Amino acid sequence: MRRISALVDHGITWQQLPGFKSEYELRFGDDLVATMKLPKMLSSAAVFQCEEGIYAIERVGLMSSKTVVRLVASNAEIAAYTARAWKGGGTVELSEGRKLELQTNFWKGTFEWRTDAGESLVHMKGRGFLKYFVDVRMNRSALKWPELPWLVGLAFYQIIMMRRDSAAHAAGH
Repeated sequence: MRRISALVDHGITWQQLPGFKSEYELRFGDDLVATMKLPKMLSSAAVFQCEEGIYAIERVGLMSSKTVVRLVASNAEIAAYTARAWKGGGTVELSEGRKLELQTNFWKGTFEWRTDAGESLVHMKGRGFLKYFVDVRMNRSALKWPELPWLVGLAFYQIIMMRRDSAAHAAGH
């Protein structure tokens, strides 16, 4: 695997693996950068693996507005993401009280991590329908954030959950 932080200023792409499993790969050309697996169809639990580590990501609590990120090796919670109910996006709380905003535009398929000063760190854009891809671009300023690897995984996880929620809502009507 290639390190996520080594690919700042390069385009990398998430893609779903063939078949009906919820398994995804982040690739830089032919090189594998990371994987995301949601082992159980009706569960929100995911495992994100990259060169920098293995992380468990899962929605918790009533109404699933909170998502936690844990290190698999120690099961230690390292971050909590809280979604904004009606506006889209949300906030992740990092160590030492630092926060980042995930700004989303579901209709345009864009997702972006921004600092509280409005600086863009990571931008993602979905494309395709039956075969769905998410293009990722990390800005050089993202290198200041040691959380960068799992932030890429957390944003992609939110994309997957939004697509699942949308499909479930459409199926219910």
